Amino acid sequence: MNGTDKDLINIINNAPLSFLAIQMAFSNANAAIVLFQAALLALMVVFMRGAILKQFTVSEGFDVFMGGANSLLSTIFILLFAWGLGDIISSLGASNYMVSTLSNSIPAFILPAICFAMAGFIAFSTGTSFGTMGIMMPIIIPLAYAINPDMSYVTLSISSILTGATFGDHCSPISDTTILSSMGAGCDHIEHVRTQMPYALTVGFISFICYIFAALGLTNYLVLAIGFGSIFLVIRFVGKKVD
Repeated sequence: MNGTDKDLINIINNAPLSFLAIQMAFSNANAAIVLFQAALLALMVVFMRGAILKQFTVSEGFDVFMGGANSLLSTIFILLFAWGLGDIISSLGASNYMVSTLSNSIPAFILPAICFAMAGFIAFSTGTSFGTMGIMMPIIIPLAYAINPDMSYVTLSISSILTGATFGDHCSPISDTTILSSMGAGCDHIEHVRTQMPYALTVGFISFICYIFAALGLTNYLVLAIGFGSIFLVIRFVGKKVD
């Protein structure tokens, strides 16, 4: 309501409960403030409930809160350093250099698959998917647009970064999600990494091939069918039955 978009203000005033008004309100919200307020409200509710039902004292609740916040510090620092590195990459013009150097030498059909593999490797090495996305996005988006300005191709390249980073983070032994998974299951950490790796690598390889097919122009439904069919065949002929 304090903005300069008069059309949007008129929609909010005249039809505040319409789908368009709600959609515009959410899309123009400040996500950082909303997330902070939601977390703060949830924290207040938990403290009030615990105090009223005498499940824990305020000091005990505060100690648990500080312990949880302390466990997130490493993630926060990783994200801050990744964002800083992304800003440095942008300031140095690395994307322009990559575009001028590689736009005429990389075939369009292979770039999404390469992005998937690179994102997976970086995320596996660093243990963070968000940091990998922050590093690769400023470089790959301009490069993909220079190779093929079609937005569907650019979107495909972006998705390859997102999925590759998630894939590498899932496999990484230093990832917080992997560590928490092994802790929650009461499993030896390295054993958890070793036993999940064949499943992740199988799906990762199939995804790599599917990105090549998608970049060649196959429809999304056909690429998804190829992916699901490949997984089914692997389970059918390589998987073992259990009792």
